[in-house]
Amino acid sequence: MFLWNILIAVVWCWLQGNFSTANMVGGFVLGYIVLLILTRQGLTDKSRYVARFPKAIGLFFFFIKELFIANIRIAWELLTPGFPSNPRSSQCPLMPKPTPKLL
Repeated sequence: MFLWNILIAVVWCWLQGNFSTANMVGGFVLGYIVLLILTRQGLTDKSRYVARFPKAIGLFFFFIKELFIANIRIAWELLTPGFPSNPRSSQCPLMPKPTPKLL
């Protein structure tokens, strides 16, 4: 079903005569709606793609939201007074020590 969705998006761009990213995304959304309608009408086989795609989009937006919240929390901790910061440096050798040869 995903390949059908991509094919519908490419055909949409071809019919529009413009292969831009926005046009491809619009064709992808249009293709998903067409496949959703065809699946609900029983004209195509039941595919997990139709059920999983909205969940994948929801997971993406959940991740972006949590990433934004985490960055705001870190910025708040750094910018408020009384941040208990003890910066330290560690040392690691840049050149490894030579190892003895076995042969």
